Amino acid sequence: MKKYVVLTLAFVQISWGQTWVIKLNAFATVLGDALASNPLDANIIYGVPGGRQMWVSRNRGYSWQAYGNAVSQVGGADNVIKSIAINPRDTLQILVGVESNNSNLDRIMKTTNGGTSWTQTWGGSFSYYGKPVEFKPIHPDTVYTMGNDTLWRSVDFGSTWDTVRTTTGLFTAWCDAEIRSDSANVMLLGDYTTGIWKTHDYGHTWRKVFATDGEIPSIAIDPFNPRIAYATRFAGGGGVLKSTNWGETWTSLPTPIGGGPGWWITCSSVNRGYVYFGVYGANPPGIYVSADSGGSWRNFNSGLGPNGVVNYGLLALDSLSVVASQINGIFRLQYPASIHLDGPNGGEVWQAGLAHQISWASTNCYSIKIDFSTNNGSSWSPVADHVPPGASPYNWTSPLLISSSCRARVSDDIVPALADASDTTFTLYTDPLRISHPHGGEQWFAGSSRIIDWVSYGIQEVNLDFSADNGSSWNVIAKRPANTGSYHWIVPE
Repeated sequence: MKKYVVLTLAFVQISWGQTWVIKLNAFATVLGDALASNPLDANIIYGVPGGRQMWVSRNRGYSWQAYGNAVSQVGGADNVIKSIAINPRDTLQILVGVESNNSNLDRIMKTTNGGTSWTQTWGGSFSYYGKPVEFKPIHPDTVYTMGNDTLWRSVDFGSTWDTVRTTTGLFTAWCDAEIRSDSANVMLLGDYTTGIWKTHDYGHTWRKVFATDGEIPSIAIDPFNPRIAYATRFAGGGGVLKSTNWGETWTSLPTPIGGGPGWWITCSSVNRGYVYFGVYGANPPGIYVSADSGGSWRNFNSGLGPNGVVNYGLLALDSLSVVASQINGIFRLQYPASIHLDGPNGGEVWQAGLAHQISWASTNCYSIKIDFSTNNGSSWSPVADHVPPGASPYNWTSPLLISSSCRARVSDDIVPALADASDTTFTLYTDPLRISHPHGGEQWFAGSSRIIDWVSYGIQEVNLDFSADNGSSWNVIAKRPANTGSYHWIVPE
């Protein structure tokens, strides 16, 4: 096979060989979770590695570009985007929570034109270290935030805000909150000093469901089963907590960091049971992953180095697409990957217009794109894209055309440079037997020596005949093996 490039991709299952690769260098400290995916296209990821400029990746975190314009700076203070929310009804509408080192100048900004312009819709003081805006695409209008001792809610995707209640006597300041996917009225909240709180009525009343004397940096509700939730602890025992009864009671999970400070935690939105969490100064440093709902954990630290000590945020679209916001920037988890075209590999002779099989083998690819060339690879035409890696062989009905310079190519949908093509050309034909010379209009004189040429596919022997009356009758010239393709003929007198 002709190998173009061997790259690294994230994993299909937990295996050895993974490494983190930095994709965006940090511009400032961002103690939040400024990562989000497009709810209508999971290939698109948004992130902020510190600062006021949002970035976008359209290939699941492999490459990034600045998105729109930066939000404005106010008061001469540092301004950092700490959270991102994308409206599923119109993905050009985006909310960001912007923290200032002047606590009275924290803001929520909204764009309706993909970041070209931003408008402030809320202002005050977030007064906490976590994610200032809570939103779930399944409830596209409901957004929460907290300023000082007041809980706020918007029911028009952040255009306007109403006071829900003051929180005096309850929690100090939220670090993270999670709306339950099946019930917009139910929310879990991780507090800065008191523990985990729960509401059933859109935040009007609250109950403490877990008490601790340390920070709860992050909460994640299982997208497949809202009975299950996870939380990290920065102090007060550290590590990871789990609830299996809608967040009513919590138990500590055994993890490699023991009572060390955990930070962000998230669940895969596609792969059931996959949970990820980062640390904030714990040992061993790194990002931890569980494939069995927290029953066991593995440390993924390769490529992070000292950056593995401090995690800010995590996004796990699926087990192939994991992105982490660390102290030094945005990283993507990548695994050794390969793709190998098994056939057609060259030399095949296929009849055009019929079904033929294109087969391949791949490791750690997201999805497969298949292309076809009739000019030895000078240009390519699409056959199919978004083909599952395990769907080999792929049944392809070839076009009705003639070419002896055909090649097939398979590549990864997300990383096109990861590709393999036919080693040599194969042939498509429309007729199993075709005379290439003479083809009409020639003048051959009696007694002259002429060459008859033909092309055949799948035929053992040919009969050569000629007609002197426009095909009304035929005279035998010779019988020859089909693969000779040529006959020296003396035109009869």
